[in-house]
Amino acid sequence: MRNFTFQKGNNKYSLDISYLKYCMGMNDIEKYKFKQILIESLNGSKESEYSISNSGKAKFFIDNKEASHKNIYFVNVDHNFSILDNLKLSSKSLVTKYLEVLMSDIEYIDTINSINILLEAFGQELDDRLFTSRFATYTPKLFLKILMPMFIKEENQANEYDLDYNERILFQLAMIDYLSKNDVTQEYMCLLEIPLLTKEIKDYLDKMRCVVIVIVNRFKVLPKLSDIYLFDKKVVDLNNEEDIYTIFIQKGICTLEEAKKEMERLLEMEMKKLDMSIFDNK
Repeated sequence: MRNFTFQKGNNKYSLDISYLKYCMGMNDIEKYKFKQILIESLNGSKESEYSISNSGKAKFFIDNKEASHKNIYFVNVDHNFSILDNLKLSSKSLVTKYLEVLMSDIEYIDTINSINILLEAFGQELDDRLFTSRFATYTPKLFLKILMPMFIKEENQANEYDLDYNERILFQLAMIDYLSKNDVTQEYMCLLEIPLLTKEIKDYLDKMRCVVIVIVNRFKVLPKLSDIYLFDKKVVDLNNEEDIYTIFIQKGICTLEEAKKEMERLLEMEMKKLDMSIFDNK
């Protein structure tokens, strides 16, 4: 487990993360502030003069050592993902990154080399007394310029509107999971913003092995306490057992185990509100 700290001015958020951290709780203003600082520190965008002069630069630290966004490939995932926009293969497209790493797999290198040999032979055939011809040597990155990817669902061309809520999120996570396990040149970090944590999404996240920070409003399945960063009247990393104990000691709870059970009970009460309806007679 590593400690990730995101800081800007007087605002500082410190999270203990193995691979997953769920940011949940009713303090949406604090969650938004955290999200802004995290994105500013990780995406490498130029901060405004106003921002720097008033609150300083956004920074992030790994195990108390300042880190650089250049060493991390940061991906922001949400339920508004557009497959059609990503298939245009812009430089910032997740699909672009996925296809580039996919084609770099040793499974496809022989095919790419064979194509380059054929192009070299074709160039020689084109030689005449006026010109000597040569084709560019194709690399996975160069192939993207002539590639026209299509998204297929059940053997038919499809787009994001053909995916349900879970499918749209899992489609993105599958690409990030592949990248993090096959691209050894970078560490991957994902910010996942979703309104609802379902069992299907949680089960997939549990199998991933890159750092994923999940900002979620509601949940159908409760993560383990150590994976929760709680935004309430106070911001608390529930991996810190001492903080959990401190929260409940004033309420007459005397042991850590009792405090953890009470925290789980309160979180489960929040979870049950998902099923409440104005038509319920309870």
